[in-house]
Parts: sequence; structure tokens; C-alpha cells
Amino acid sequence: MTAIKLFKKITVLIYLLGAVLFFSSCAKTINPNAQNVGVGEEYGTSDSDWR
Repeated sequence: MTAIKLFKKITVLIYLLGAVLFFSSCAKTINPNAQNVGVGEEYGTSDSDWR
């Protein structure tokens, strides 16, 4: 019985570590894109002499 409990604990830890790594990688890829996109860039008016 102890081997089964140990196996369950190890699998839970692996799943938790996988989830943490997955969400941290998503946060790293989403944050720079969100900071670089602005209203001016979306409509092409970010240049000072766009008219």
C-alpha cells in the first residue's frame, strides 16, 4: 500500500510542476505582447507625423 501512495504523490507532484511550468511559460509569452500593443499602433497613428 505504501508504494501505491508514494506513486500517487509523485504523479500529483509531476502534474503540479507541469501545470506551473505551463502557466509560467504562457505568462512570459503573453506579457511582452500585451505591453507592446497600443491603441496608436493598432490604428497606425503611433507616428508623430502620420497625417
